[in-house]
Amino acid sequence: MKDAIILGGGNIVDISVMSKYLKKDTDIICVDRGYDYAVKHKLKVRIAIGDFDSVNNEYISELENATFDVLRFNEDKDMTDMQLALDYCITNEYDHIYIFGGLGTRMDHSVANMNLLNLYYDKNPKVYLIDDTNMIYVAKIDIELENHEGYNLSLIISEGSPQITLTGVKWPLHNHQMIQGESLTISNKIIDQKAYLQINNGGCYILYSKD
Repeated sequence: MKDAIILGGGNIVDISVMSKYLKKDTDIICVDRGYDYAVKHKLKVRIAIGDFDSVNNEYISELENATFDVLRFNEDKDMTDMQLALDYCITNEYDHIYIFGGLGTRMDHSVANMNLLNLYYDKNPKVYLIDDTNMIYVAKIDIELENHEGYNLSLIISEGSPQITLTGVKWPLHNHQMIQGESLTISNKIIDQKAYLQINNGGCYILYSKD
């Protein structure tokens, strides 16, 4: 099994959070300022991708003389650096893709990165957007939901008009027709060892969040 960690330029997590997903053979892919984080924590980089307009100036020369692969793009392009990195991961057939630094103060990038999970779902459903207090992924088929202690569970429409049944939670739902913008499916709590989501006619963002 081949996994990848993408380091973006948003809010970078505590290294202890990322280390849970970092195995000996996990490839680290740096997107723009994500390279700063890799240098700080002495992480072995597989490839750096982007226009590098936000990389710390002292690291630019390192990228120019790097022993790992560097894919440099012009700032004038039709994709974000994050989408370019996901394209790379899909092309190279990674089994699991964990994105850190994909959420932050730039709401446009945060929302766009969430939407990328839905866009790429059919090519790889195991793409996760993670920071210190959130984990987000997409579901379009029936799935089990792990009970992550201390986290709330929320569901938001990613596409279509999903009808869902949700069990193993404090506020279960049976054949509920989700409506875009509703708050009924926000801040639920898993009370069993696992919860179960049945879903038809669409997709949902699965959000685990804590304060």
